[in-house]
Amino acid sequence: MAGIRPLTRADLPAVVALRKKVWPASIHGCDEARAAYLGRVFLDNPWRDEDIVPLVAEDDHGILVGFHGAIPRPARFGSRRIRVAVGESFVVDPKHRGLVGIQLLRRFLDGPQDLSIADRATPGVARLWRHHGGHELELQRLDWIRPFYPLRVAARRVAGEGSSLWGVRAASPFLGVLDTWVTGGASELRVLEPEGHAEPVDLDAYASALRGLESRRTLMPEGDAEGLKWLSGFWSDRREFGPWETIVVRSASHEVTGAFLWMLRGRVAELVHLVARPDARGTVLEHFLTRARAAGARVCQGRVDAHLVDLIQPPAYFLDQLTDKHVVVHSDDARLIEAIRDGSSQLGRLDGAWFTRF
Repeated sequence: MAGIRPLTRADLPAVVALRKKVWPASIHGCDEARAAYLGRVFLDNPWRDEDIVPLVAEDDHGILVGFHGAIPRPARFGSRRIRVAVGESFVVDPKHRGLVGIQLLRRFLDGPQDLSIADRATPGVARLWRHHGGHELELQRLDWIRPFYPLRVAARRVAGEGSSLWGVRAASPFLGVLDTWVTGGASELRVLEPEGHAEPVDLDAYASALRGLESRRTLMPEGDAEGLKWLSGFWSDRREFGPWETIVVRSASHEVTGAFLWMLRGRVAELVHLVARPDARGTVLEHFLTRARAAGARVCQGRVDAHLVDLIQPPAYFLDQLTDKHVVVHSDDARLIEAIRDGSSQLGRLDGAWFTRF
């Protein structure tokens, strides 16, 4: 039986070596950079909690043979503050798979958190979570896509790469005319001018808006300016993320009705985070679409979250599975699982491990 204990900073080189056995590739170059990144994510995050910690497993000789990352995240369930633990970077030495992985996961799930989440689990890890009482969220495996030029986007998707794509490029002006005609004539495809107004704000104001919306829904992320500023360092470090904005939406009477965070990657606008009053979800989403289109986006996309499902309907939207990762949750409180499934939760990808890239 492996010995399980909390990760220390002295373990980071051994964790890097273990990860290289299973996942040799990394965007962080040298081993020192990889170790520094692991420490930044798991030991230096602003939500550090001595009871919710990343774990390592050692064999009988003290050799590190397993690692399970954990990132605490504060949230609210109604008026109650709860603790969420995000599981990430679960890896076991190939020679020790089986019992070591079970021990690590069981120790993590038995922690004091109210809710555990793994939002980038491999099929094998998702299966292990389910075996230990986890629930897989099929919807959250999908992304929604909202093209402003649906015919051109559809043609490119059908053509893929190669010679067919040249034909699509040649026909692009003609498809553009058809797109204008189709989207102008079909009310379901138009981007309507939403009510109220949207204003860019700094992270302090964004966190304040989230706190003002907390009591509106059952399960919500906690408005945390320090945490948002820490996360923004990861977005700013990665060129592929592109420019990003935090937006607060207000009604005509200046009441905050929602907030969203989005970024522009080339011509693709990605919705990272959206929280809104139940009666204003559609309006807040329309503000995102309007802002993205004005910035030059041709396509908008985001993760399918249950509280947006009734809004992202065809023909304007379609769904796709853009990654092979699974989203699984675990809790002894059935009300938390139900809140996530029935759409009365506004936890999203910003509240998981989406920001990490090892």
